[in-house]
Amino acid sequence: MQTRIISIANHKGGVGKTTTVATLGSLLAKRGYKVLMVDLDAQCNLTESFLKEEPSHSIYDSFLGNIDDTSVQVRENLFILPSSLDMSAMDLMLSGRMEREKILKNVLNNLIDRHEFDVVLLDCPPSLGIITVNAFVASTDIYVATTPEYLPIKGLVRLNEITGMVAQSLNPGISINGIIVTRFNSTKKLHVSVDAKIRETYGEIVFRTRIRENIKLAESPMTFRDVTEYAPDCNGAKDYEALAEEIIVLL
Repeated sequence: MQTRIISIANHKGGVGKTTTVATLGSLLAKRGYKVLMVDLDAQCNLTESFLKEEPSHSIYDSFLGNIDDTSVQVRENLFILPSSLDMSAMDLMLSGRMEREKILKNVLNNLIDRHEFDVVLLDCPPSLGIITVNAFVASTDIYVATTPEYLPIKGLVRLNEITGMVAQSLNPGISINGIIVTRFNSTKKLHVSVDAKIRETYGEIVFRTRIRENIKLAESPMTFRDVTEYAPDCNGAKDYEALAEEIIVLL
């Protein structure tokens, strides 16, 4: 199968991007897919969810061309390309580089050739800077994680603009082809109305599964386990299991 490189994006923070990458990565690995998770966020939340100690090398080294392969295997079929606080300065570091938008694509192509990954999941930072552009250039798919609230949804318009610019010259044909509604609470009228508006506006690209609000999703990273291991009977685990099944059909 062709390796699928999936950006999980939204320029708004706190919408569940990292939780989505961590949980889907774990679930796909358990189903036999060889998965690489890439932490592109200087906050390092994905990295800290899987590695108990700070890694000696990170995606920062890969961007600068210092080290070819900084990936770490965290369990069977599951690898992570860790981040570091240094990523916060990456926009400045790359300001004068030629073809700076294609650096991540080249890094991932080398890793895919070496490890034969089936799926690569990119945990994008909450911004629309050069790192997110790199992710979109490298991707085969872009999924937006969004809570059913006004501000995160407003960001979809800007994400569409950025994706369109990338598609014009850097990654022809790329588009937002998946929207994941996270932290959904059916007792909140705002959530219900905004969720309905998302589905009316974007149609079939919105995944059927809604990830419900669930404290277990926030607790699981502290145990270095995904939520399906930490609390397999909770709503969060059930919802991500259902989402994984929807995504597998598309791989």
